[in-house]
Amino acid sequence: MDIIEAYYRENHKKLFKIVARRFGNNSHLAEEAVQEAFTRALRSIALYDPSKPFSAWFNTILNNAVNDLKREEMNKGATKSTEELENIADDKIKDDFAYWSQLKDKIKVDIEKVVNPGHKDILRFYFLCGMKVNEIHEAIEGFTYKAILMTVLRFEKYLLSKYALV
Repeated sequence: MDIIEAYYRENHKKLFKIVARRFGNNSHLAEEAVQEAFTRALRSIALYDPSKPFSAWFNTILNNAVNDLKREEMNKGATKSTEELENIADDKIKDDFAYWSQLKDKIKVDIEKVVNPGHKDILRFYFLCGMKVNEIHEAIEGFTYKAILMTVLRFEKYLLSKYALV
């Protein structure tokens, strides 16, 4: 347990900053993930092999905690009703085309590099053409309103995280 305490004292702030970037500078989620990782490390310290670097072992735990929390946050949106999602679309998602136009060239590259081919048109329409989710739903066949909205929300989270926009 002493090794965990020492690692916490020496690295907590640095780990928090790194994890916060992965959550788009959301300090609440970053703190939750870091605390969860240290809790998991305490519970499983018996599995640590002292012949290997502690930081590598801990970073695996931290990465898993971050991924689990991200998945949990995504699933929260996936369980919402279409009516709730429409409210999110009106309130949360930036319908203001100017907001994203400052990153237009970078967004084009990101869409091509990291997006599933089936979702590229949705994101091009939203982020590059300024179409609203309901307009995209009317223009593209084969996707529910909810699926389009969730695609936009996930990519928006990615952009916010990558470009540290808050």
